[in-house]
Amino acid sequence: MPKRILEGLVVSDKGDKTIVVKVERTVLHPLLKKTVRVSKRYHAHDEGNT
Repeated sequence: MPKRILEGLVVSDKGDKTIVVKVERTVLHPLLKKTVRVSKRYHAHDEGNT
């Protein structure tokens, strides 16, 4: 099974060979039955510091 590929927005590139990417997804609220945007920040490796 292939790994999932996430798309997001680069929030920070201050670290050495590391970037921070914010990924947003929509989830259904269990009580309100409304769609809510949930975001999470991931640290990703950037060998070239681009």
